[in-house]
Amino acid sequence: MISIIEKGYLLKMYKNGYFPMAKNKNDLNVNFYKPHKRFLIPIKEFHIPKKLFKEYKKKNLNLV
Repeated sequence: MISIIEKGYLLKMYKNGYFPMAKNKNDLNVNFYKPHKRFLIPIKEFHIPKKLFKEYKKKNLNLV
């Protein structure tokens, strides 16, 4: 039986640092995982150097 994750529950989990993921591509069961924080970029202090930004634009990359 396939059940749908409620939108409110999913948003709550994301806000608390969890994300949904299956064990493999064939698994229909989804578990929530909370990774250890590894790196945070302080937005107020974040600066992209010009050379890096040019590469970003040239290669059509996505910042996440």
